[in-house]
Amino acid sequence: NHARALYAMTRLAKRQGTNQPPGARYLIECYYDRAIRFAPDDAMVRALYSNYLAERGRATEARQQLAVAEANAGSDGQVIYNLGLAYFELKDYDKATEFAKKAQELGIQFTGLQQRLKRAGKWPG
Repeated sequence: NHARALYAMTRLAKRQGTNQPPGARYLIECYYDRAIRFAPDDAMVRALYSNYLAERGRATEARQQLAVAEANAGSDGQVIYNLGLAYFELKDYDKATEFAKKAQELGIQFTGLQQRLKRAGKWPG
């Protein structure tokens, strides 16, 4: 389970407009499935997968993955931030804002989520 590799493969597939980039052995969804079977409690994998599903309009499945990710996130700021991104993708702006603030409190310096919330008119202040 290498979250950065999963994320990179996901971005590559999105950029190329395919579910299986050239040279990839499996479909992107299969990589997530294998990662979850290997480590079912890996909150980062679940957070990334929920975002992947949300971007594809599969809100019910995305929320299922979010529930597991939240239960296992603990105080990992990067996981918390990625949960916020997934909630933003699902247009649950209140939850996205909640997680953006938690990530900030945990020292995460990324501002992309806040910028998205600002553009959507949902960031307080």
